[in-house]
Amino acid sequence: MNPKRNSQPLSEFQRDPARTLNRLNESGEAEFLTEGNETKAVLLTPDAFDALERDAQLTRDVEIIKQARQEIADGKGMEANEFFDQLRQQQNFKYPTRRPAPAR
Repeated sequence: MNPKRNSQPLSEFQRDPARTLNRLNESGEAEFLTEGNETKAVLLTPDAFDALERDAQLTRDVEIIKQARQEIADGKGMEANEFFDQLRQQQNFKYPTRRPAPAR
């Protein structure tokens, strides 16, 4: 992605947005809208945005997994049953009573 090649003044985009959107959809490359020498906005295709969003979520997930693995290695983990017992206690969860089976 080359910001210089795919950039234009914001005022130019405002005059003819269809031209920019057509170029964006044809090339699939981001379009940088500028004022002076400063980028003010970046336009992406929906597919490019979705891919970026997926990559960001994957990065966050990997970091959470790394942190969890480190906590387990540091002895901060607990068995699942113990966790759920504590959660039920904290939430004051009462097991529902079972209704008797209907008579036949």
